[in-house]
Amino acid sequence: MKARLDGIYSPALPAGYGELPTNPANCWVVVQADIGSVGGRGADCFTMYVTTPQFLEGCLNKASHQMGRGLIIVAEFDWDVVEQAVRKTCSAVKGESWAELAEKLSRHFFYEYEIEG
Repeated sequence: MKARLDGIYSPALPAGYGELPTNPANCWVVVQADIGSVGGRGADCFTMYVTTPQFLEGCLNKASHQMGRGLIIVAEFDWDVVEQAVRKTCSAVKGESWAELAEKLSRHFFYEYEIEG
């Protein structure tokens, strides 16, 4: 079984795929992806944060570190680059069931059904 990307969007950019953050070279944007299985019905939501080195540098000036799960680091925010990164991750993930696919995807993204611990 393989993962399938149905679409990506950002609640921070409500105008949709063409909208960009105010400063695409210095930003932190929450992005959500609807991902299901190839040949399957429906999809679940996975969340990631798209950020730039310039934004991270500013964070590191205020704190000693940043954690990395759920991050896509880009030189400048670009929807095509973000979609390509998510598609590449989806194509690399394989499993025997949706549960296994979702678990593997959650190594990269935050899964909507993760149990907070």
